[in-house]
Amino acid sequence: MGRFVIAEQGGTTRRRAPFFRTKKLAIIGCTLSRKYAPWHDPSWTIVTHCSARQWCEREPDWYMDLHPRSCFGKEAKSWNPKYYTWLQNLQTPIFMQEPWPDIPMAVRYPRERILAEFRAYFTNHCAWMIALGMTEGVHTVGLFGCQYGAASE
Repeated sequence: MGRFVIAEQGGTTRRRAPFFRTKKLAIIGCTLSRKYAPWHDPSWTIVTHCSARQWCEREPDWYMDLHPRSCFGKEAKSWNPKYYTWLQNLQTPIFMQEPWPDIPMAVRYPRERILAEFRAYFTNHCAWMIALGMTEGVHTVGLFGCQYGAASE
């Protein structure tokens, strides 16, 4: 398991469009290639799903959890038994389906804007983040640790 260090950027990320502070976007997943992520290069904006947090070498600029509320409104997650409480106390912005009042750092993902520009073929968080990056003017996207194993993804 990697070490987790709080970075200066975390909670200072923009909470409205444009969301990313750089033109390079690193999307971090849970598989081993995450070790190649540009953790200490400030020219990259780092986004990860909350389940990859335990392996982050610094606080990401953004988290994402685009699942419906029924998936995060309960505590028990195999990777975080206190997930809902953690979301409520999070100090880093997180893209979610809605800006939930009980999750102060939740930022509504601009789904309608993305679907107006791209065909509706999104099967995982990485696809949604890549599309958002493209609409934000990102010119480099890196996928680190994002080797999906399920046929549904």
